[in-house]
Amino acid sequence: MKGLLLKDWYVLCRQWRVMLIFHMIYAAVAAFSGMAFLFAAMNVFVGMLTVQTVMALDERSKWDSVAVTLPVSRKEFVLEKYVLGLLSGLFVTFLTAGVMLAAGLLAPGKARFFGVPGMLIVFACGCLCMALELPVIFRFGTTKGRIWMIAVMAIVGGLAGASASLTGQGDMARADAGQIMESMTGFSAAGVLAAALAIAAVSFVISLKFYEKREF
Repeated sequence: MKGLLLKDWYVLCRQWRVMLIFHMIYAAVAAFSGMAFLFAAMNVFVGMLTVQTVMALDERSKWDSVAVTLPVSRKEFVLEKYVLGLLSGLFVTFLTAGVMLAAGLLAPGKARFFGVPGMLIVFACGCLCMALELPVIFRFGTTKGRIWMIAVMAIVGGLAGASASLTGQGDMARADAGQIMESMTGFSAAGVLAAALAIAAVSFVISLKFYEKREF
């Protein structure tokens, strides 16, 4: 699996030259806007989409057909993609947190952001998105996987907007939202992250089942 990670690292070295600028911009927007959670979560989510980029390049170069001849099990191949996604998301989470820290928005009492527990929730959101995406990619490929994620995000966004409208919370002040997030303890945020990682583990098992049945 180390060899697979090294291969993907070489592939990402070119991609991240541009993506690093994108992540820095999103981190700055999160730090200096009133919608810190939204932009931070989107930043981490896009960071975990690195897996989709790598897998799309693999499909284009027919790497999958070559990989099955290597002394690497299909379990290791699937596991490596999940590890790559988690490492990418962790890097972007620390990058975003660093910008927040520099802007002074990770300190307690800041209504515009919500400290370390909030960053755990942000990373958990990225894990959930990855857990939803990868089984579809391993089953149908990156093209249909991309369509699937667009559909999921549209449905989630629509349901969230409809819920806010029906409950009269659509105009909730940003400060109130920040205070709600600040009320979360590190223990509760860690619980949310643990649940997200458990879902990612289930997602890995499903992806492995799909990939084992895949023919090249």
